Amino acid sequence: MSSRAQVLFHVGAWAWVVTGLGHLAITALLLGRPATPAAETAVLGAMRAHRMTMMGLSRDLLGLFRGFSMAMGLVLALHGAVCVLAAPALAALPAVVALNAAVSRAM
Repeated sequence: MSSRAQVLFHVGAWAWVVTGLGHLAITALLLGRPATPAAETAVLGAMRAHRMTMMGLSRDLLGLFRGFSMAMGLVLALHGAVCVLAAPALAALPAVVALNAAVSRAM
């Protein structure tokens, strides 16, 4: 594996980490701020009012949305961290490089 390809893999892995941490930070910031526009307040109210039962637990749609958003950020950051830590081994595997590139393009 060329050193250029190794550097590009490392840059891509760090991009996943930064994107995941950014997603977590933005989600956390949005949790603490009050909804000001009337349309946003109406949407958040409707999401709170709609409840779902999943695996025996009742949750509102807003809680599920926020939970999935936090999970997405965590998964991105952790996958990027694994790629950073194992970059020499993973960058040499064409299947891993192709999968990471395909997922990055899809996101």
